[in-house]
Amino acid sequence: MFPLLTLEEFFDGNVEAGCIWCNVVPDPDDPSSQVTLADIRALLTAVRDRSEVQDVRIAVTQVDSDDEWPFSDQIVLVTDRTADEVVAWFPEALRPDDTWPLEECYRYQDIGVPTDRMLVLWWD
Repeated sequence: MFPLLTLEEFFDGNVEAGCIWCNVVPDPDDPSSQVTLADIRALLTAVRDRSEVQDVRIAVTQVDSDDEWPFSDQIVLVTDRTADEVVAWFPEALRPDDTWPLEECYRYQDIGVPTDRMLVLWWD
C-alpha cells in the first residue's frame, strides 16, 4: 500500500533532490530550468491552495533504505476537476506524464475521501 503523505510530511526536513519526479530534468543550456525541491513544494502548495482542490498528497512509491528519503513519482489530488483542467495548472515543463482516476483497486492509503474525487498524477 502506498502511503499518502501531506506536503509537510514529505518536504519538511527533506534535502534529497532526487526524491520526487527524478526524471524532470533541467535543460543543461538553460540555468533557469533547474527545478529544486523548494520549487516543487511551492508549485504543489499553490495547487493545494486553489479553491477547487481539497487536498494534495504525495504517494510514496519507493523506499530503498531507512537512511534515505522516500521516493515519489505520483501525486494524488482531491478535486472534482478533470484531468485536463488539473494538468493545465502545471507549467509545461513540469506537467505530469499521465493521470488517472483513483479506483478502489489501487493500493493507496485510505485518507477518508471518496476515491471518485481523487486523481493520480504521475511523472516518468
